[in-house]
Amino acid sequence: AYLYSDLSSGDRMAAEAAMIVLLDDPSVHVRRALAETLAASEYAPRTVLIGLTQDQLDIAEIVVERSPALLDVELVDLAASGKERLQIAIAARELISRAVAAAIAEVGSATACLVLLENPAADLTGAALARIAERHGHLAAIRDELLAREDLPTETRQALVAILAETLARFVVHREWLPESRAKTVTREACDRATVAIAAGQTPEQVAGLVRYLSQTGQLTGALLMRAL
Repeated sequence: AYLYSDLSSGDRMAAEAAMIVLLDDPSVHVRRALAETLAASEYAPRTVLIGLTQDQLDIAEIVVERSPALLDVELVDLAASGKERLQIAIAARELISRAVAAAIAEVGSATACLVLLENPAADLTGAALARIAERHGHLAAIRDELLAREDLPTETRQALVAILAETLARFVVHREWLPESRAKTVTREACDRATVAIAAGQTPEQVAGLVRYLSQTGQLTGALLMRAL
């Protein structure tokens, strides 16, 4: 009635007051029905929506994922709460601004970041992609999603290759297939070859950024320069 009926201002205020009372209803079914009814509407009363986002997680995530009425600052605060299910709900929204995407990249769990990467509606900047790579690039699923993106910054792509090389070296040493020194040499050479291949397909500006990154991280070695030549 609140969303679709032509109520007078007095009746509308009374309906909103009734819904606020329902936020404290002992029955979870009542509160869930309230969330499911209001979540998708941009005309839902904000007081009630905010109250529902503070409810138990299976109710809060309904509103967090669907509500177009929630502001970016509210979504950022919810992401910062550290509750993974809410972070995942935010990452699955139909529209995700740069600010909200950056918040998930900065504090979101690995699963939330993966959902964010898989969401075509997420406005992800190069900085946000780099932060996800820095925090979760050791996980194969996230690494694969990042490397498949055409908008991935060149230096972030190289960083992921370096992470993969280090992971493979540890694995080979752990399995005792190669001595540690030999494994590190092999993976470093493979990483250098991959770095040169990455640079070969980039613009001069992108290569310059990659060189700065390699210099800052101590990877711009004589061996890499000789291989590039």
